[in-house]
Amino acid sequence: PGFAVGTLSDMAFAEGRAREGATLNRQAFVMDSASGARTPVTFLRAGEVMRRAGMGLPVDAALKEFDSALAAWNFEALPAIDRPYFGLVRTNAAAGRLDKAREYLARYDAVVRDTAQRRVQANGLEFAQATLAEAEGRWAEAVDLYRRSDRDPDGPANTFPTRVLDVARVFAKAGMADSAIAAYEEYRRTPFGSRKLDGPDWYVPTPLTEALAKAYDAKGDAANAARLYRDFVQLWKNADPELQPRVQAARTRLTQLSQVEGRP
Repeated sequence: PGFAVGTLSDMAFAEGRAREGATLNRQAFVMDSASGARTPVTFLRAGEVMRRAGMGLPVDAALKEFDSALAAWNFEALPAIDRPYFGLVRTNAAAGRLDKAREYLARYDAVVRDTAQRRVQANGLEFAQATLAEAEGRWAEAVDLYRRSDRDPDGPANTFPTRVLDVARVFAKAGMADSAIAAYEEYRRTPFGSRKLDGPDWYVPTPLTEALAKAYDAKGDAANAARLYRDFVQLWKNADPELQPRVQAARTRLTQLSQVEGRP
Protein backbone atom coordinates (compact mmCIF):
# COMPACT_ATOMS: atom_id res chain seq x y z
CA PRO A 1 0.00 0.00 0.00
CA GLY A 2 2.84 2.38 0.68
CA PHE A 3 4.47 1.89 -2.73
CA ALA A 4 2.83 4.91 -4.39
CA VAL A 5 3.56 7.14 -1.40
CA GLY A 6 7.12 5.83 -1.34
CA THR A 7 7.51 6.77 -5.00
CA LEU A 8 6.28 10.29 -4.22
CA SER A 9 8.87 10.39 -1.44
CA ASP A 10 11.62 9.45 -3.90
CA MET A 11 10.48 12.22 -6.24
CA ALA A 12 10.45 14.77 -3.42
CA PHE A 13 14.00 13.88 -2.41
CA ALA A 14 15.15 14.03 -6.05
CA GLU A 15 13.65 17.52 -6.28
CA GLY A 16 15.46 18.70 -3.15
CA ARG A 17 12.39 18.71 -0.93
CA ALA A 18 13.98 16.74 1.89
CA ARG A 19 11.42 17.55 4.58
CA GLU A 20 8.51 16.56 2.37
CA GLY A 21 10.37 13.45 1.24
CA ALA A 22 10.94 12.37 4.83
CA THR A 23 7.29 12.97 5.74
CA LEU A 24 6.07 10.92 2.79
CA ASN A 25 8.59 8.20 3.51
CA ARG A 26 7.29 7.90 7.06
CA GLN A 27 3.71 7.77 5.81
CA ALA A 28 4.65 4.93 3.45
CA PHE A 29 6.32 3.11 6.33
CA VAL A 30 3.19 3.41 8.50
CA MET A 31 1.00 2.18 5.65
CA ASP A 32 3.23 -0.82 4.99
CA SER A 33 3.42 -1.61 8.70
CA ALA A 34 -0.37 -1.54 8.97
CA SER A 35 -0.58 -4.08 6.14
CA GLY A 36 1.73 -6.50 7.93
CA ALA A 37 5.20 -5.52 6.73
CA ARG A 38 7.78 -5.97 9.47
CA THR A 39 10.58 -3.72 8.28
CA PRO A 40 12.49 -2.35 11.30
CA VAL A 41 12.12 1.39 11.77
CA THR A 42 15.93 1.58 11.93
CA PHE A 43 16.03 1.16 8.16
CA LEU A 44 13.69 4.12 7.72
CA ARG A 45 15.89 6.30 9.91
CA ALA A 46 19.06 5.11 8.18
CA GLY A 47 17.61 6.03 4.82
CA GLU A 48 16.89 9.56 5.99
CA VAL A 49 20.46 9.97 7.25
CA MET A 50 21.92 8.80 3.95
CA ARG A 51 19.52 10.87 1.84
CA ARG A 52 20.32 14.06 3.73
CA ALA A 53 24.04 13.38 3.68
CA GLY A 54 23.93 12.79 -0.07
CA MET A 55 22.21 16.15 -0.54
CA GLY A 56 24.80 17.94 1.58
CA LEU A 57 22.29 18.70 4.35
CA PRO A 58 22.90 18.49 8.13
CA VAL A 59 22.22 15.03 9.54
CA ASP A 60 22.37 15.60 13.30
CA ALA A 61 18.63 15.34 13.97
CA ALA A 62 18.17 12.38 11.61
CA LEU A 63 21.19 10.68 13.16
CA LYS A 64 19.76 11.08 16.65
CA GLU A 65 16.56 9.33 15.54
CA PHE A 66 18.59 6.61 13.85
CA ASP A 67 20.63 6.00 17.00
CA SER A 68 17.47 5.82 19.10
CA ALA A 69 15.85 3.29 16.77
CA LEU A 70 18.99 1.19 16.62
CA ALA A 71 19.35 1.15 20.42
CA ALA A 72 15.80 -0.21 20.72
CA TRP A 73 16.42 -3.00 18.22
CA ASN A 74 18.31 -6.08 19.38
CA PHE A 75 19.55 -6.92 15.90
CA GLU A 76 22.38 -9.04 17.29
CA ALA A 77 19.71 -11.61 18.22
CA LEU A 78 19.04 -12.18 14.51
CA PRO A 79 20.77 -14.99 12.61
CA ALA A 80 24.16 -13.75 11.45
CA ILE A 81 23.09 -13.71 7.80
CA ASP A 82 20.25 -11.29 8.61
CA ARG A 83 22.17 -8.77 10.68
CA PRO A 84 22.39 -5.39 8.91
CA TYR A 85 26.10 -4.80 9.39
CA PHE A 86 26.55 -3.43 5.88
CA GLY A 87 23.72 -0.93 6.24
CA LEU A 88 25.18 0.24 9.54
CA VAL A 89 28.55 0.73 7.87
CA ARG A 90 27.00 2.77 5.06
CA THR A 91 24.86 4.91 7.38
CA ASN A 92 27.71 5.79 9.71
CA ALA A 93 30.11 6.41 6.83
CA ALA A 94 27.59 8.77 5.20
CA ALA A 95 27.22 10.61 8.53
CA GLY A 96 30.98 10.97 8.88
CA ARG A 97 31.20 8.61 11.86
CA LEU A 98 34.07 6.66 10.42
CA ASP A 99 35.12 4.93 13.64
CA LYS A 100 31.64 3.44 14.02
CA ALA A 101 31.60 2.39 10.37
CA ARG A 102 34.92 0.59 10.83
CA GLU A 103 33.59 -0.95 14.05
CA TYR A 104 30.66 -2.57 12.21
CA LEU A 105 32.93 -3.86 9.45
CA ALA A 106 35.14 -5.43 12.10
CA ARG A 107 32.06 -6.88 13.80
CA TYR A 108 30.99 -8.53 10.56
CA ASP A 109 34.44 -10.06 10.11
CA ALA A 110 34.40 -11.36 13.67
CA VAL A 111 30.88 -12.79 13.57
CA VAL A 112 30.48 -14.09 10.03
CA ARG A 113 32.96 -16.91 9.56
CA ASP A 114 30.95 -19.20 7.30
CA THR A 115 32.65 -19.14 3.90
CA ALA A 116 29.45 -19.85 1.99
CA GLN A 117 27.71 -16.88 3.61
CA ARG A 118 30.67 -14.65 2.89
CA ARG A 119 30.61 -15.67 -0.78
CA VAL A 120 26.88 -14.89 -0.97
CA GLN A 121 27.42 -11.51 0.70
CA ALA A 122 30.64 -10.58 -1.11
CA ASN A 123 28.98 -7.83 -3.17
CA GLY A 124 27.36 -6.31 -0.10
CA LEU A 125 30.64 -6.35 1.78
CA GLU A 126 32.52 -4.70 -1.09
CA PHE A 127 29.80 -2.05 -1.39
CA ALA A 128 30.01 -1.28 2.33
CA GLN A 129 33.80 -1.14 2.12
CA ALA A 130 33.49 1.20 -0.86
CA THR A 131 31.28 3.65 1.02
CA LEU A 132 33.76 3.76 3.88
CA ALA A 133 36.71 4.22 1.51
CA GLU A 134 34.82 7.08 -0.17
CA ALA A 135 34.07 8.73 3.17
CA GLU A 136 37.75 8.47 4.11
CA GLY A 137 38.90 9.96 0.80
CA ARG A 138 40.57 6.79 -0.39
CA TRP A 139 39.39 7.50 -3.91
CA ALA A 140 41.16 4.83 -5.96
CA GLU A 141 40.22 2.12 -3.49
CA ALA A 142 36.60 3.30 -3.41
CA VAL A 143 36.35 3.17 -7.20
CA ASP A 144 37.85 -0.32 -7.30
CA LEU A 145 35.47 -1.57 -4.61
CA TYR A 146 32.39 -0.03 -6.23
CA ARG A 147 33.26 -1.70 -9.51
CA ARG A 148 33.98 -5.04 -7.83
CA SER A 149 30.70 -4.87 -5.92
CA ASP A 150 28.89 -4.77 -9.26
CA ARG A 151 30.35 -8.04 -10.51
CA ASP A 152 29.26 -11.61 -9.94
CA PRO A 153 31.19 -14.59 -11.34
CA ASP A 154 28.64 -14.86 -14.16
CA GLY A 155 28.16 -11.16 -14.96
CA PRO A 156 26.85 -7.88 -13.54
CA ALA A 157 25.39 -8.02 -10.04
CA ASN A 158 22.81 -5.28 -10.68
CA THR A 159 20.16 -4.90 -13.35
CA PHE A 160 20.71 -1.16 -13.61
CA PRO A 161 24.13 0.51 -14.05
CA THR A 162 24.07 1.80 -10.49
CA ARG A 163 27.70 1.44 -9.48
CA VAL A 164 29.13 3.39 -12.40
CA LEU A 165 27.23 6.41 -11.09
CA ASP A 166 28.83 5.81 -7.69
CA VAL A 167 32.18 5.81 -9.46
CA ALA A 168 31.34 9.10 -11.20
CA ARG A 169 30.44 10.62 -7.81
CA VAL A 170 33.73 9.50 -6.26
CA PHE A 171 35.76 11.00 -9.09
CA ALA A 172 33.78 14.24 -8.86
CA LYS A 173 34.43 14.44 -5.11
CA ALA A 174 38.11 13.81 -5.77
CA GLY A 175 38.24 16.74 -8.20
CA MET A 176 39.09 14.39 -11.09
CA ALA A 177 36.86 15.95 -13.74
CA ASP A 178 38.11 13.82 -16.66
CA SER A 179 37.47 10.58 -14.78
CA ALA A 180 34.07 11.73 -13.50
CA ILE A 181 33.03 12.57 -17.06
CA ALA A 182 34.37 9.26 -18.38
CA ALA A 183 32.35 7.32 -15.79
CA TYR A 184 29.21 9.30 -16.57
CA GLU A 185 29.65 8.74 -20.29
CA GLU A 186 30.15 5.04 -19.58
CA TYR A 187 26.73 5.14 -17.93
CA ARG A 188 25.29 6.98 -20.93
CA ARG A 189 26.48 4.17 -23.22
CA THR A 190 24.56 1.52 -21.32
CA PRO A 191 21.13 0.49 -22.62
CA PHE A 192 19.49 2.17 -19.62
CA GLY A 193 21.62 5.30 -19.64
CA SER A 194 21.12 5.78 -23.38
CA ARG A 195 17.32 5.56 -23.23
CA LYS A 196 15.35 8.43 -24.72
CA LEU A 197 14.66 11.14 -22.18
CA ASP A 198 12.10 13.90 -21.98
CA GLY A 199 13.82 16.16 -19.51
CA PRO A 200 16.36 15.36 -16.79
CA ASP A 201 17.52 11.83 -16.06
CA TRP A 202 15.85 11.12 -12.73
CA TYR A 203 18.01 8.05 -12.27
CA VAL A 204 21.13 10.20 -11.85
CA PRO A 205 21.07 11.62 -8.30
CA THR A 206 20.51 15.37 -8.49
CA PRO A 207 23.66 16.26 -6.51
CA LEU A 208 25.62 14.18 -9.01
CA THR A 209 23.98 16.06 -11.89
CA GLU A 210 25.24 19.26 -10.26
CA ALA A 211 28.73 17.82 -9.78
CA LEU A 212 28.90 16.60 -13.38
CA ALA A 213 27.83 20.01 -14.67
CA LYS A 214 30.76 21.49 -12.76
CA ALA A 215 33.09 18.79 -14.12
CA TYR A 216 32.17 19.56 -17.73
CA ASP A 217 32.41 23.26 -16.93
CA ALA A 218 35.92 22.78 -15.55
CA LYS A 219 36.95 21.08 -18.79
CA GLY A 220 35.55 23.90 -20.93
CA ASP A 221 32.68 21.82 -22.37
CA ALA A 222 30.05 24.56 -22.32
CA ALA A 223 27.35 22.55 -24.11
CA ASN A 224 27.34 19.59 -21.74
CA ALA A 225 27.85 21.80 -18.70
CA ALA A 226 24.88 23.93 -19.66
CA ARG A 227 22.72 20.87 -20.37
CA LEU A 228 23.38 19.48 -16.89
CA TYR A 229 23.04 22.83 -15.16
CA ARG A 230 19.61 23.12 -16.80
CA ASP A 231 18.69 19.65 -15.57
CA PHE A 232 19.89 20.51 -12.09
CA VAL A 233 17.92 23.76 -11.97
CA GLN A 234 14.84 22.01 -13.32
CA LEU A 235 15.06 19.32 -10.65
CA TRP A 236 15.79 21.58 -7.68
CA LYS A 237 13.86 24.73 -8.67
CA ASN A 238 11.46 24.07 -5.77
CA ALA A 239 14.06 22.67 -3.39
CA ASP A 240 14.14 23.46 0.32
CA PRO A 241 15.40 26.97 1.18
CA GLU A 242 18.79 25.79 2.44
CA LEU A 243 19.48 24.28 -1.00
CA GLN A 244 18.43 27.34 -3.00
CA PRO A 245 21.87 29.04 -2.94
CA ARG A 246 23.20 26.11 -5.01
CA VAL A 247 20.29 26.49 -7.43
CA GLN A 248 20.95 30.21 -7.77
CA ALA A 249 24.65 29.58 -8.38
CA ALA A 250 23.75 27.13 -11.14
CA ARG A 251 21.33 29.64 -12.68
CA THR A 252 24.02 32.32 -12.66
CA ARG A 253 26.55 30.05 -14.30
CA LEU A 254 23.96 28.84 -16.80
CA THR A 255 23.30 32.42 -17.85
CA GLN A 256 27.02 32.92 -18.44
CA LEU A 257 27.31 29.69 -20.44
CA SER A 258 24.17 30.47 -22.43
CA GLN A 259 25.84 33.67 -23.59
CA VAL A 260 28.82 31.58 -24.72
CA GLU A 261 26.48 29.16 -26.49
CA GLY A 262 24.55 32.01 -28.07
CA ARG A 263 21.31 30.86 -26.46
CA PRO A 264 18.72 33.33 -25.14
